[in-house]
Amino acid sequence: MCYFLYGAINDSVNIKDYDIAMSKSKYHFKPGTKHDLKMCIAGETYGYGVTSGHCDCDFPAGKHNKDAKELIELAELIYSLKDIRNVKHIYISKTWAGEKNKKEVTMHIDDIDVVSFLADMEESCLYCIELYKRYI
Repeated sequence: MCYFLYGAINDSVNIKDYDIAMSKSKYHFKPGTKHDLKMCIAGETYGYGVTSGHCDCDFPAGKHNKDAKELIELAELIYSLKDIRNVKHIYISKTWAGEKNKKEVTMHIDDIDVVSFLADMEESCLYCIELYKRYI
Protein backbone atom coordinates (compact mmCIF):
# COMPACT_ATOMS: atom_id res chain seq x y z
CA MET A 1 0.00 0.00 0.00
CA CYS A 2 1.01 3.60 -0.52
CA TYR A 3 0.29 7.18 0.44
CA PHE A 4 -1.47 9.34 -2.10
CA LEU A 5 -1.93 13.09 -2.32
CA TYR A 6 -5.61 13.62 -3.05
CA GLY A 7 -7.27 16.91 -3.93
CA ALA A 8 -10.43 18.53 -5.25
CA ILE A 9 -11.62 22.04 -6.09
CA ASN A 10 -15.23 23.09 -5.64
CA ASP A 11 -17.23 22.01 -8.66
CA SER A 12 -18.88 25.39 -9.28
CA VAL A 13 -15.67 26.99 -10.60
CA ASN A 14 -15.58 28.68 -13.97
CA ILE A 15 -14.37 25.88 -16.26
CA LYS A 16 -12.54 28.18 -18.70
CA ASP A 17 -10.51 29.77 -15.88
CA TYR A 18 -10.00 26.33 -14.33
CA ASP A 19 -8.66 24.84 -17.58
CA ILE A 20 -6.19 27.71 -17.98
CA ALA A 21 -4.87 27.33 -14.41
CA MET A 22 -4.50 23.55 -14.68
CA SER A 23 -2.79 23.71 -18.08
CA LYS A 24 0.12 25.61 -16.50
CA SER A 25 0.89 22.97 -13.86
CA LYS A 26 1.88 19.33 -13.63
CA TYR A 27 -0.41 19.05 -10.59
CA HIS A 28 -4.17 18.76 -10.71
CA PHE A 29 -7.24 19.46 -8.57
CA LYS A 30 -10.31 17.86 -10.15
CA PRO A 31 -13.65 19.60 -9.60
CA GLY A 32 -15.75 17.76 -7.04
CA THR A 33 -17.26 17.72 -3.59
CA LYS A 34 -15.89 16.68 -0.22
CA HIS A 35 -18.05 13.56 -0.49
CA ASP A 36 -16.59 12.73 -3.93
CA LEU A 37 -13.08 13.03 -2.54
CA LYS A 38 -13.84 10.94 0.54
CA MET A 39 -15.35 8.20 -1.62
CA CYS A 40 -12.28 8.23 -3.86
CA ILE A 41 -9.95 7.85 -0.88
CA ALA A 42 -12.01 5.09 0.73
CA GLY A 43 -12.35 3.25 -2.58
CA GLU A 44 -8.66 3.41 -3.38
CA THR A 45 -9.33 5.05 -6.74
CA TYR A 46 -7.12 7.63 -8.38
CA GLY A 47 -9.60 10.09 -9.89
CA TYR A 48 -8.65 12.79 -7.41
CA GLY A 49 -4.89 12.36 -7.38
CA VAL A 50 -3.00 15.66 -7.29
CA THR A 51 0.14 14.19 -8.84
CA SER A 52 0.49 11.82 -11.76
CA GLY A 53 2.80 9.49 -9.85
CA HIS A 54 2.22 5.80 -9.22
CA CYS A 55 2.14 6.68 -5.52
CA ASP A 56 3.12 9.66 -3.40
CA CYS A 57 5.16 7.98 -0.68
CA ASP A 58 8.20 9.99 -1.79
CA PHE A 59 6.33 13.24 -2.44
CA PRO A 60 7.65 15.88 0.00
CA ALA A 61 4.26 16.89 1.46
CA GLY A 62 4.40 16.41 5.21
CA LYS A 63 8.15 15.79 5.25
CA HIS A 64 9.09 19.23 6.65
CA ASN A 65 11.25 20.32 3.70
CA LYS A 66 10.15 23.85 2.80
CA ASP A 67 12.75 24.03 0.03
CA ALA A 68 11.39 21.08 -1.96
CA LYS A 69 10.86 22.10 -5.58
CA GLU A 70 7.66 20.04 -5.82
CA LEU A 71 6.07 21.87 -2.89
CA ILE A 72 6.98 25.27 -4.32
CA GLU A 73 5.41 24.31 -7.67
CA LEU A 74 2.27 22.96 -5.99
CA ALA A 75 2.00 26.09 -3.86
CA GLU A 76 2.22 28.24 -7.00
CA LEU A 77 -0.73 26.33 -8.47
CA ILE A 78 -2.76 26.71 -5.27
CA TYR A 79 -2.09 30.46 -5.16
CA SER A 80 -3.13 30.75 -8.83
CA LEU A 81 -6.46 29.06 -8.10
CA LYS A 82 -7.54 32.19 -6.20
CA ASP A 83 -8.03 33.90 -9.58
CA ILE A 84 -10.60 31.41 -10.86
CA ARG A 85 -14.10 32.83 -11.01
CA ASN A 86 -16.51 31.18 -8.54
CA VAL A 87 -13.71 29.49 -6.62
CA LYS A 88 -14.51 28.74 -3.00
CA HIS A 89 -12.03 26.17 -1.74
CA ILE A 90 -9.83 23.18 -2.38
CA TYR A 91 -9.54 19.99 -0.41
CA ILE A 92 -6.18 18.30 -0.03
CA SER A 93 -5.09 15.22 1.88
CA LYS A 94 -2.12 12.88 2.07
CA THR A 95 -3.71 9.60 3.05
CA TRP A 96 -2.81 5.93 3.03
CA ALA A 97 -4.71 4.29 0.16
CA GLY A 98 -8.07 2.92 1.29
CA GLU A 99 -8.05 4.56 4.73
CA LYS A 100 -10.31 7.31 5.97
CA ASN A 101 -8.98 10.64 7.16
CA LYS A 102 -8.84 10.86 10.94
CA LYS A 103 -9.65 14.58 11.12
CA GLU A 104 -10.59 17.64 9.09
CA VAL A 105 -9.13 21.15 9.30
CA THR A 106 -10.32 24.32 7.54
CA MET A 107 -8.17 27.39 6.95
CA HIS A 108 -8.09 30.43 4.67
CA ILE A 109 -5.25 30.82 2.19
CA ASP A 110 -4.55 34.35 3.44
CA ASP A 111 -3.77 32.95 6.90
CA ILE A 112 -1.08 30.49 5.84
CA ASP A 113 2.18 30.26 3.95
CA VAL A 114 1.22 27.53 1.49
CA VAL A 115 4.72 26.06 1.06
CA SER A 116 5.16 25.78 4.83
CA PHE A 117 1.67 24.32 5.16
CA LEU A 118 2.41 21.66 2.52
CA ALA A 119 5.77 20.83 4.09
CA ASP A 120 4.20 20.35 7.51
CA MET A 121 0.78 18.92 6.64
CA GLU A 122 -0.29 15.90 8.64
CA GLU A 123 -1.08 12.55 7.09
CA SER A 124 -4.68 11.31 7.26
CA CYS A 125 -6.07 14.82 7.63
CA LEU A 126 -8.49 16.34 5.14
CA TYR A 127 -7.66 20.02 4.76
CA CYS A 128 -10.06 22.56 3.32
CA ILE A 129 -8.23 25.66 2.12
CA GLU A 130 -10.71 28.46 1.51
CA LEU A 131 -9.75 30.53 -1.52
CA TYR A 132 -12.54 33.08 -1.74
CA LYS A 133 -11.64 36.76 -1.63
CA ARG A 134 -12.15 38.29 1.80
CA TYR A 135 -13.90 41.64 2.03
CA ILE A 136 -13.32 43.93 4.99
